[in-house]
Amino acid sequence: MKVKERLKIISAAIAAVILAVLLIADSKGVAEAVSLCVETCTNTLIPSLFGYMVLSTFLIQSGLGSIIFTPLWYVFRKIIRLDKKLFSIFMLSQIGGYPVGVKLINTITQQVEGCGNIKDRAVLFCYGSGPAFVTGLVGQKIYGSLTAGMIIFVSCILANFILAAVITRKSKPQSSGEEKPDVSADTAASSIMSSAKALLVVCTTMIMFNIITELFNMLLSEYIPDSMITSIIKSVWEITNIKCLDATLPLPIAAALISFGGICVIFQIISIADFKINLPRYIGYRAFSALLSALICFIIVKLSGFEPAVSTLAYGKTELLINNPVVFICTAIMTGFLMSLIYKSLSENKKF
Repeated sequence: MKVKERLKIISAAIAAVILAVLLIADSKGVAEAVSLCVETCTNTLIPSLFGYMVLSTFLIQSGLGSIIFTPLWYVFRKIIRLDKKLFSIFMLSQIGGYPVGVKLINTITQQVEGCGNIKDRAVLFCYGSGPAFVTGLVGQKIYGSLTAGMIIFVSCILANFILAAVITRKSKPQSSGEEKPDVSADTAASSIMSSAKALLVVCTTMIMFNIITELFNMLLSEYIPDSMITSIIKSVWEITNIKCLDATLPLPIAAALISFGGICVIFQIISIADFKINLPRYIGYRAFSALLSALICFIIVKLSGFEPAVSTLAYGKTELLINNPVVFICTAIMTGFLMSLIYKSLSENKKF
């Protein structure tokens, strides 16, 4: 055995022992974190996402989705150069929730032979939060305004439209001809079962990320102040942490966070996908979309003169500064290391 492999095994063993000690030392906190996450999944995530995921999967599997979105396809086919089925997936993913897009791409991959690398490109923009989450949790809870949530939601959708137009600019969309819908009971049952499996992955990933967050809080809570920048980092790690933010957050930053979705969501996407996703490229495109969403949101705010956005522009506040950069850098390095380990593990164990 090579020295490098030995060091890797020893490092993994030490990390496992440290993790076990931390889980025991903070057993009460971990239990509370898991309990709260399960409650969130039970009361919020599953009720809001499962029904739509089943419906959208059924629409794609049966072929009804292509028929429903055909009028819009004729309008946008010169801009977003996708065929009817992929365009229907794109539209459904914008209002369904983060995992819906990749779940539907899995469906079309199973139905159509020789999809090529289109699924690798489509997953970059078939991605978005549902309107209920953005308008309800972000708009009304954080800003106390439905309008604020709608501005963020529209900004994210426009950013995805622009991203889709850029990525598919060299594609040649086809009408796909006539498609006979299959609305059989087998199609409905398949939609339910595949959606349940995908949602299980989403929930368990959220639980694991919340456990890691709890352990970080236990270790670093005394060193990292409770500030806006801390809340933003937590939201980048797991997007539901955005509910911890207060109304001092500029609206464009909230749009960027929602558009990016968070590291937890990205690993949910990787776990659900039946095909290999280039992680650096995926994160890069989603980061670009986040910046684009922030820019669009800023323009909308300026043109509309929306008051909550004016009162939240607090870029100059000192709490935006990192008070302990050493701890922050260490946390970032540890996060990057964890991401690389998880991604490598997924790449080695999945069949593409």
